[in-house]
Amino acid sequence: KGEKIDRHNHEGEDIIFNVMQGAIKITLNDSEEHELKAGDTLVFNGKNFIAGEATDDTLVVITLVKE
Repeated sequence: KGEKIDRHNHEGEDIIFNVMQGAIKITLNDSEEHELKAGDTLVFNGKNFIAGEATDDTLVVITLVKE
């Protein structure tokens, strides 16, 4: 809980963001907000900028796939 993902991107990759337990708030491009909980998946192009903060004790599996 409280762990943060600083704003960054992964140009040239697609991102698959799987929440295994807990909850996390993800912001894409400083404006598009996603409240994710266990069982949720977020897929996006790595050219987008991501930032986030865990709102619970959270386990996330992140997969980066080269375009």
